Amino acid sequence: MEELIVKFNSNIADAVYALGGKTELMTCDTAIVTLPDGSAGMLATLPQTEYYEYAEDIAPVSVTRTALSASGISYANNTGLDGKGVIIGIADSGIDLTHPEFIGSDNKSRILFIYDTKTGMEYDNTEINRALLSDRPYDIIPVRDTSGHGTAVSCIAAGNSGAAYAAGIIAVKLGGRTTDILRAVRYITDKGIQLGMPAAINISYGMNLGSHTGDSLFEKCLDDMCGIWKLSVSVAAGNEGGSGHHFSTIMKANETADADFAAVFSFNELFLDIWRDFSAILEFELISPDGISSGTLRGDAERTLLFGKTAVTIYSRPVTHYSSLCRTLFRFSPGGAGTAGGIWKLRIKCLYALDGRIDIWLPTSEMTGNNASFLYPDDLFTLTVPAAVPKVITTAGYDHTTDSIAYFSGRGIREIAKPDIAAPAVGIISARAGGGYDSFSGTSMAAPFVCAAAALLMQYGIANGRDPFLYGEKLKAVLCLSARRKNRTYPDDSFGYGTLDLENAVKMLNNGGYP
Repeated sequence: MEELIVKFNSNIADAVYALGGKTELMTCDTAIVTLPDGSAGMLATLPQTEYYEYAEDIAPVSVTRTALSASGISYANNTGLDGKGVIIGIADSGIDLTHPEFIGSDNKSRILFIYDTKTGMEYDNTEINRALLSDRPYDIIPVRDTSGHGTAVSCIAAGNSGAAYAAGIIAVKLGGRTTDILRAVRYITDKGIQLGMPAAINISYGMNLGSHTGDSLFEKCLDDMCGIWKLSVSVAAGNEGGSGHHFSTIMKANETADADFAAVFSFNELFLDIWRDFSAILEFELISPDGISSGTLRGDAERTLLFGKTAVTIYSRPVTHYSSLCRTLFRFSPGGAGTAGGIWKLRIKCLYALDGRIDIWLPTSEMTGNNASFLYPDDLFTLTVPAAVPKVITTAGYDHTTDSIAYFSGRGIREIAKPDIAAPAVGIISARAGGGYDSFSGTSMAAPFVCAAAALLMQYGIANGRDPFLYGEKLKAVLCLSARRKNRTYPDDSFGYGTLDLENAVKMLNNGGYP
């Protein structure tokens, strides 16, 4: 089956059903559509379809993990707030429901719901507590956190040692596609509405497919969903700052540029995702490490080429009704021996351009294992998708021991005005799936600090009756304005508006919203 994100008008569900598919509404004009393989093209023939895009793979944005013998942690805050009356929703790899960090003093679970986007199964607090009494809890709730990523993120945001230690937890296990993130946000939002509770949602996942400008249908849908109910959505900036996975140049007519990259692999997935303004007319030549050339390729070419045992399929996307950017995508499909290692050369020739900026991305470190990088990379514009979504709180990572930006933290560019804020991301002690604690690094660990801060401010404003509208863009503005700043120009491509300062945010609110 194929999954797509579809922007539609009027009722599309019946038409999709007639094609053998199903429809899941995300917003009033966007849905996830699942169709039999090979049927996606039929969507374009439906008058209800305005646009669609395929679901893409997305992965956790985590860098390193070190085993510890620590018996506990504490991220206590001095605000008098604990998160009571607020939901913290974690869209991630799952949660270890048996870990003491998520069990209250009454020996009952603090997890309100566990939801698996892959199977569609949900489990409520009653079932979770029944599982805790069992010798085989995962026979009752067969949703494990096999990577431990979601457990660590959940602990920072809402564990007993976390800042929002009294918040209700909703853990959504993602299936690894962009559509699963939308499902998770929709699920948590619906639960918040049903329970009458505001929700702070954390997304520590990302990818490098896309223009990184927030203009994909996936990102636009996520942005729209941020405006439903009383939400705050925190997204990790990604760990691509020092990965060498971004190349950029500005070209004029009749100029050439070489975007060469080194590869040491076999890869499950490798791509070159090339984005340019509609006014830039380009030609490409791809040359393998053993000298096989693709010949001259126009920027709008679509074909499959063989480089020894490696097949490279070239796709193109012209200007759409919601973006003036054009795309050329090279997807590498390794043969039995794997994609050839060495230096691959991508030669670009600009035939014409009014705006000649070109950006190219390789897959994220989590997808390549750091086995591919450009020879001359650009460490700016290295936020992962969906970190450029306007309404989310995009969280960079810094090293709290040196007060400097983490080398891996994704960076923005002034035109995108992201990230929004920075939080600790190096050597963060958090819960280990299976018991105990480890030390984690990555912007995955920074985002839940901001998520917890958002939950506490929603408790201050909404749950405690001081400000019923303290959520969304208003809440983000409070966090950004109250952030700690040093001698640099803000907003900054690395730090955003500064480093998270929850106590100053509460102080500012108590002072009538003034810093």
